[in-house]
Formats: sequence, C-alpha cells, structure tokens
Amino acid sequence: MSKILKIAMVLLLLGLVGYLVTPTERLYQVGVSAERKLAGLSTKSIMIDEGEIAYIAGGKGEVILFLHGFGANKDNWVR
Repeated sequence: MSKILKIAMVLLLLGLVGYLVTPTERLYQVGVSAERKLAGLSTKSIMIDEGEIAYIAGGKGEVILFLHGFGANKDNWVR
C-alpha cells in the first residue's frame, strides 16, 4: 500500500472512532452549528415578559419572519 493510502486509512479510522465515542446530542449540535455557519446565520435572543425568544438572523435585503409549528424549532428554516 502506498504511504498516502495508509495515512488516509488511519485518518478514516480515527474519524470513525471519534464518531462512535461522541454523544449523539453533541454530533447534532455540531451539524446544526455547521449549517448555520455555512448559511451565514447567527443565533440571537430577546427577553420579553413571557420569557426568552431565540431566533436566527442573517442575510441582506428585506426582513422575512418565518414561524415554525408545534414540535419544530428555528433550525427548520436554516436550509
């Protein structure tokens, strides 16, 4: 086997082991964070009398407000 192939196999094995030992919630958060970053979005929040409202902001042009339904969250709109 060539040296490059051996290095690629070791990196793949390390990535697989890292994936298997990382808690699923952490993997989910890494994925969501990567999607937000790729879309140029940032998470913000505001306090109102009834509690905190978290939202995602980004982009240019006119403001568009997306509302999600019950059981969903703000990250449904990232893609």
